[in-house]
Amino acid sequence: MGQRKRGIDRRHRSPGDIDSPLKLASGEAVPVDRRNGIDRRALGLLASLPMFDGIPFDVIEAIYPHCAVRELAQDEQLLVPGVANEHLYLLLEGHLSVHIDGPDNEGQILIEPGECVGEISIIDGGPVTAFVIATRPSRLLAIPEDT
Repeated sequence: MGQRKRGIDRRHRSPGDIDSPLKLASGEAVPVDRRNGIDRRALGLLASLPMFDGIPFDVIEAIYPHCAVRELAQDEQLLVPGVANEHLYLLLEGHLSVHIDGPDNEGQILIEPGECVGEISIIDGGPVTAFVIATRPSRLLAIPEDT
């Protein structure tokens, strides 16, 4: 008999598999874990993403309260060239497209759930260099630059 996996090791979900806020069977919203005020399922999901590979769980737990979930409508622009950016955005659900030469340009880079955008302007301290647009309704975790 094989060893039973525990914790996040047994959870093989995509970022869009967790609703935020969480809901009880009755449909009542539960925005945080009632035991400690933190959504442990969302933390487990974040810990399973490649971006957080090798990051201790307690570090992710310390970062999460400083983040916000942002909802984008289809065709809504997240980032625009020349504008300052103060967040790293982790795509939880939906799809984004990155356009270097203009929002209507055919040459684009597709961003899938679990991937991030905004990191270049955070690293180099300069303004945004590309358009980032939601190609369908999307949900992102906004991680502030100072976090």
